[in-house]
Amino acid sequence: MKMNTSALGFDWNTIKKAVMDSEEHQNYLGSCLSLTPSGKYYNAYANSNVEVCDACGEQIDLPCDESTPCTGSSGDPLTGKGHCEACKDAAWYKALENEANECGLYVVSGDDDPCDLFVGRD
Repeated sequence: MKMNTSALGFDWNTIKKAVMDSEEHQNYLGSCLSLTPSGKYYNAYANSNVEVCDACGEQIDLPCDESTPCTGSSGDPLTGKGHCEACKDAAWYKALENEANECGLYVVSGDDDPCDLFVGRD
């Protein structure tokens, strides 16, 4: 594996070794409250102000372009800080999943606390 420290700041060699050495084949990565750009956890039932822009949601490594208006699923412009934070978090999660996949790993939320993020292997 070539990747050592990632663009997100994770040492994937160390993480992969910890996962391989774990009996559960998973390792705690951290809380989304301290890892994601916004430091927020989004509840599925409370998302009216955090819809991710259709265009931004397609981008893998870039958050929303704040110089042009973002549009949601209805085609209406999205305004406010909430959607920009959601776009940045979506881009961060995509980058995390891509980096983990490059190492043969996956990312999953915790069973007891959905804010907890774990990295594992099959």
